[in-house]
Amino acid sequence: MKLLSLSFVVGIPLLFLVVVWRRYARAQLLRREGVRVRGTVLRIEPGGSDSSAELHYCFKLPDGRRVTHTYTQDGESFDHLAPGASVDIDYLPSNPKYSQPVGQGTRIWGVILVAVMLVVAWVMAAGAALKTHEPRAKEDARDTAQRNKLGTY
Repeated sequence: MKLLSLSFVVGIPLLFLVVVWRRYARAQLLRREGVRVRGTVLRIEPGGSDSSAELHYCFKLPDGRRVTHTYTQDGESFDHLAPGASVDIDYLPSNPKYSQPVGQGTRIWGVILVAVMLVVAWVMAAGAALKTHEPRAKEDARDTAQRNKLGTY
């Protein structure tokens, strides 16, 4: 049970860190190596309090192929855009499925926030683990003292 609790407290934040780090790394790669093109908004699905907003867009590659993509972002409504509007897109020429609207993507603050959450979770898990062992150690010491007392009579 303790192992399950520990894996939950540590595993979930660690998984979030991996996901956020991958999004951050991809956003940085797009900023460094991405090619900027003009895309067209196909549709927008606004996010609610418990869901992310989705921006569906398309753009053309230099060879004329059309690429469609859905970009999902928490805390963004995309309400300044409408279907048919132009939007600047960065994409990776080596893999055009990796694209995002210019100015979007995970920033380093997102990674730092998740890392801090992970450290807090680890500290809480370590504190809980130490606290559960502490009373037992006191009981063991008391039992030993009583046995020693009884043995001296």
